[in-house]
Amino acid sequence: MGTSPLGMPKILIVVWRLSQGGGIPIVIRGLLERVDDSKFEVHLCTIRPPYPEDGLGDLPAHVRTHSLDLSPPETAVAKLKAISRLLCVARRERPDLVHVQGGTASYSGLAMLGTNAVKLLEIQDAPQSGRMSPQHQRVERLLARLVQPAILVHSRSVQADLASAWNINPESVTRLPLGIDTRQFVRSRPRGLAFRKQLGISSEAELVTYVARLVPEKCPELFLEAAAEIVRRCPSARFLLVGEGSLADKMRRASTKLGLDDFLIMPGFVEDLAAAYSASDIFLSTSRYEGFGLAVAEAMACGVPVVCRQAGGVEDVVGDAGILETAATPQKLAQHVLRLLESAPRRAELARAGRARAENVLDIGSAIRAYEKLYQSLVDRR
Repeated sequence: MGTSPLGMPKILIVVWRLSQGGGIPIVIRGLLERVDDSKFEVHLCTIRPPYPEDGLGDLPAHVRTHSLDLSPPETAVAKLKAISRLLCVARRERPDLVHVQGGTASYSGLAMLGTNAVKLLEIQDAPQSGRMSPQHQRVERLLARLVQPAILVHSRSVQADLASAWNINPESVTRLPLGIDTRQFVRSRPRGLAFRKQLGISSEAELVTYVARLVPEKCPELFLEAAAEIVRRCPSARFLLVGEGSLADKMRRASTKLGLDDFLIMPGFVEDLAAAYSASDIFLSTSRYEGFGLAVAEAMACGVPVVCRQAGGVEDVVGDAGILETAATPQKLAQHVLRLLESAPRRAELARAGRARAENVLDIGSAIRAYEKLYQSLVDRR
């Protein structure tokens, strides 16, 4: 195999793209930055070209990077070239373990077949989530049958759904939580006040926040509908919808229709999310599906009480440190928010519980150690 000259196992991680945004790229970037380079030699292979905004040059020097340079339009010839390049990388580097991200199976499958390395397939979203096309789901399931990789998920929900869809024993699926940097995501009153001032939000207003991509699965329209319910009872409340996506314009029109233009702020992309969380009194998540729920974890780390629609992996994130609601109605969600706004002691209680859970269960340091332990156990098993 391709064990490094120093005797360390060689790990090849295959991802679609290591963008700066999005939950999974953030976690993989954290893994690359923090993995113990005295124990593992790590290689990253991106299917997309290395876009400047991805900042691959900022990765630690010990991380070797490769690119398949697949750019749109994705013609059959371009796809075959990308697969050929991945095979070349795998054969040249001869990794001990190939760690493939879900969603890349159409390209990484042959590479996994073409090497004797241990295979690890990481699935972020269950087949039932609808986030992948039926064709890609078939490819991924076929790959799992042919290669028989170790399978990794991040929540009990995805573990159970995947086992049901693929007709496998859930106990055969490894589960470990993702993590966030609890040193970065920590509440700061000065930063929160400065953020409010920047957006013209009064320091006295009750601020309810949602951070998400503005896409259908995140249901931002439900957040707006709940906001309209809350305003009727609490006209001093303000609402912050952070993120970009295909529904942005639709949400602005919905805001006008619901009479929220004087109450809702949509700043788009916000680089300093810790400041946004620090400015907030409550975090309200209305997503209909989450493979895990990193934004919820970030808010908890910043001491923001969370009210969440129970969806996918959010339950694993929140535990008993927040409020989960099974009914996806604006009235039910608004009711929870209003009760919290009326009770400072309850908000303080949930803030403390959320921060404690983030530190004890959701910190990226624990996640990295779990990844390293899994890597080593799979290599040793081989």
